[in-house]
Amino acid sequence: MAQVFLSDIDLFYSTVLQKELNQIKLIDDEFNHAVKVMRKTIDDNIFITNGNGNIFDTKIKSIEKKHLICSILKTYQYSNQFNNVTFCLPILKNKERQEFALEKCIELGFTNFIYYSSEKSFKSKLNLDRTNKIALAAMKQSLRSFHPKIEFIGELSNLGKYESDIFYFDQKGKNDFRKFLKSNFDLSKEIILVIGSESGFSETELKYLENQTSLKLAENRLRSETAVIYSAILLDSFIRTNS
Repeated sequence: MAQVFLSDIDLFYSTVLQKELNQIKLIDDEFNHAVKVMRKTIDDNIFITNGNGNIFDTKIKSIEKKHLICSILKTYQYSNQFNNVTFCLPILKNKERQEFALEKCIELGFTNFIYYSSEKSFKSKLNLDRTNKIALAAMKQSLRSFHPKIEFIGELSNLGKYESDIFYFDQKGKNDFRKFLKSNFDLSKEIILVIGSESGFSETELKYLENQTSLKLAENRLRSETAVIYSAILLDSFIRTNS
């Protein structure tokens, strides 16, 4: 059965699912947004995702002081076509560009992100709370049903703990990404796509990556946020063409 893609709705998020009662509960910020901002009331229809591939068409059954309860009328189920793909991204000095790239990738359907502190870039830890809030907002705004997973690993060499095929983008990469997608890419395997910082990879990082597959996106140098968005668009186009 073909998936139904919704539009022109407001989407809320909750993991408080009461299966035995066929109900779902909104709490905390989502509750406040529904009642105090959107002015939702009893018997109103609202759509809620559990962040695990389901969107529920619901009707508000009761509103309490700190939560509301909805009866589930219909469930829409979705598949995560990029479940095996993880973007590994550097922390950028310009936080707005970093957050913009994350939002665009989530809008396109990507759900797995690893951030690292590049040796040739701005040194900082990731503000996971803020990043997760931005990711959640992007998921709801684009009517996606999978909550993004975001990690911070420190230095790039800590990727070694993941059992995945690693590919990295470099202006001197040996494989054109678009051609590589058509002939060598296997999305049934766990894949990590590594983006370099604004100044590229350090010698230490390149040494760590030397046994991995290098990919080339363009003849000219791209900003880090441009590279991740461009590669995400190419991957999305590849999936759409071959699905």
